[in-house]
Amino acid sequence: MNGMNKAVVSIVYGIALLFTGACLAFSVLELQKTGVPRLEVFSPLFDASGITGPFSQAYADVMELLFGWGGVEAMYAVMVVGFVLAVAGMFTGYPLDVKGVGNRAEVIWTERPNAAVRCLSGPWGLITAAYGRNRYLVILPIALLPLYGWWSLILTISMVPVFVVVKLVIGVMVDRARRRDREAYERDTQYAVCPVCKRNFDYPQVRCGCGIVLDYPVPGIHGIGRITCNNGHGMDCRAGLRDSLKTVCPYCGESIETRESRPICISLVGSVGSGKTTLMLSAVDSIQKSAVRHGVNTDAVTPGIGSSAIAGRMDVPATPEGELDSECLFIRSPYLHGRELVFNDISGREFEPRKDRFIFQEYYSYTDGIVFCVDPLNLDSRTSKIRPMDVFESFHFIFTRVKGFGPETVSNVPLALVLTKRDVTGVDDDGVEDYLRDNGQGEFVRILKSLFSDVRMFSVCCFEDSSRPVWWIMESSDPELVEHVPLE
Repeated sequence: MNGMNKAVVSIVYGIALLFTGACLAFSVLELQKTGVPRLEVFSPLFDASGITGPFSQAYADVMELLFGWGGVEAMYAVMVVGFVLAVAGMFTGYPLDVKGVGNRAEVIWTERPNAAVRCLSGPWGLITAAYGRNRYLVILPIALLPLYGWWSLILTISMVPVFVVVKLVIGVMVDRARRRDREAYERDTQYAVCPVCKRNFDYPQVRCGCGIVLDYPVPGIHGIGRITCNNGHGMDCRAGLRDSLKTVCPYCGESIETRESRPICISLVGSVGSGKTTLMLSAVDSIQKSAVRHGVNTDAVTPGIGSSAIAGRMDVPATPEGELDSECLFIRSPYLHGRELVFNDISGREFEPRKDRFIFQEYYSYTDGIVFCVDPLNLDSRTSKIRPMDVFESFHFIFTRVKGFGPETVSNVPLALVLTKRDVTGVDDDGVEDYLRDNGQGEFVRILKSLFSDVRMFSVCCFEDSSRPVWWIMESSDPELVEHVPLE
């Protein structure tokens, strides 16, 4: 049981025990003075003999009948033993069980399913404990009810108002903490993505150090500042303190890194050899260098954009076919909430018009921008097997299917049309559209601009920094990031 639950139990049980203990003390004094085993139920507070008289008289009659033969000393001992048995029941397993079931993290004592029944059954815990071990053992605590049942009833009654007040207070605290955390999460993080199955979701799951997989720790019925797994291991559940958690995709179950960073997802589209991967590596290299100059930390957590991949970007092999893990770069500084750049680099073969093409259902569902690479050597239909229009039609078919758009719907997702191999074309950014029209791609440009409202054209070369298209998308989707890590 974690610290918060211990505190809650201490408050509810402590007040009930103080009151019932005082009742015991006054009852013992009454027994010593009059020789009658009466229960002084409200004596600690006020004289309520008119209210509790029948109850107290019933207790006296039972005590006289069962233990009157032993005298005052015997009834005194029975009175104390009954109180001890009632208190012992409160500390058995069932009343104190706070283990979560669906989400295997401890639940706040007052927020458990059937919390009121489970809490108020504490003084009767000997019965539930015996039944849990062996249903035949329940006969023993039932037989002892004449000893402790009276004290169990007093304990139960005294816990009711305390439990109600504590539950109301904790409910307010949970609601406030949950609301504040949700507002901070929506402002700073928004959602998380899985680089393996490509799905996006509000929260990932987390893997505790003991191996238990839990729901993401947010303030709620499992805790306000910290939550504790069923094995007793704690973790923070407050925004800003969860970036080091070991996260797990709730869909595919793979271990992933999210670091509570806001994802910026960029999808790369183009034919085989059009320069998608080289452009991605150039962008990562440029971002990392600018980040160093401005005191911002970066961490490339996937090998496809690691230092060795960047060093060899002038001779990049063709991207393998099939669904690949996304490439992820984390960016963080004391003055900037964490960002996660997610690059979806897809083999050009997947955009060829063939029947066995793999449809990436999740690649475009949450994209912040698209980089469409055009190889100038593929513009001549007499020498090229795959033209830009063929690639665009394949891409747009998948894109509209995933987004649920109609074929004529205009998307507001930023699209950077990149003409690669500037050393061959000799054109700059302003001349890209004219170059494409002059080389028979006027219809392609017209259709592309009619289906995407935010299009910008670039001309890049692998021998130079070709990161401008990625920076433009970053600036469109996250101006704050570009302010802290500017293109220089």
